[in-house]
Amino acid sequence: AGACCEDKNCCAGKETPPGIMTGHIHRAGEWMISYNYMAMLMKGNRTGTSKTSDAEIYNTYMMAPETMNMQMHMLMLMYGITDRLTVMAMGGYNFYRMDMNMQAMVMNGMNMPASAMHCTSSGLADTRVYGLYNFSRKEQYELIGSLALSLPTGSVSCTGTTMLGNNQRVAYGMQSGTGSVSILPGVSFIRQYEKLALGTEAVADIKLNNNTAGYRFGNEYHVNVWAGYRFLNFMGGSLRAEGVQADNISGSDKVISIPINEQYDPTMNSKNYGGTRCTVYAGLTFHVKKQFKERIRIQLEAG
Repeated sequence: AGACCEDKNCCAGKETPPGIMTGHIHRAGEWMISYNYMAMLMKGNRTGTSKTSDAEIYNTYMMAPETMNMQMHMLMLMYGITDRLTVMAMGGYNFYRMDMNMQAMVMNGMNMPASAMHCTSSGLADTRVYGLYNFSRKEQYELIGSLALSLPTGSVSCTGTTMLGNNQRVAYGMQSGTGSVSILPGVSFIRQYEKLALGTEAVADIKLNNNTAGYRFGNEYHVNVWAGYRFLNFMGGSLRAEGVQADNISGSDKVISIPINEQYDPTMNSKNYGGTRCTVYAGLTFHVKKQFKERIRIQLEAG
């Protein structure tokens, strides 16, 4: 959900999907505040593009991930410095839950039956500060260049339940932050028709340093293409496709990467991170009219 002020049309005519953060700017003096909630469920395992069963994972490890849930709450503030230059800041809070299956084994001379394990963690996410500039001089086109600095406000020492017990450092993917400073250069192009908007975006997330735990999450490269259409005065829809390439983790956390963790739990092995994925999303935008003059909109997107 988002709200704009100053110009009654600052939210009008823009059917940009909610997953696109750098697809619009604001006029001088306009501001926008938004709250975003995202829930993601991952289930099952893959080796490359092939599905992998628990039995296959048990050939290498003693544990196999079953599901992972992530919930993200994010606040974003945008402000138009000039008609072409907008600044933006965003921060959030993340929750994670991972369910693991464990095969029967012998540990420290004790027989351990097959079981399930649940691990949760949470914490502040990294904070990002953006500058966005519209290079186009035509209203029906927007060519927006963006540059962001990501600050490591999230933790890389979150704890939870692992095979070693409670209050243990959790796996890399369940840390709430990266621990590294990043730069995020990007470019977006939007073609606006009367009711139709077509757009594409390319963004890189480049980590500049190893974090205090001794490792660096892989760089990420995102490409989006989308179409949005205003089919009613108060409602529009969108379709979006996103491709993501994530590099491997460089280095390792000495607390996480002890031999018993890396040998028994695949999520504790830094070599198992990174990869390529593509997601397709469908979205709806509801424009609140009447006395608010389209200054408020509510957006939903599922992929």
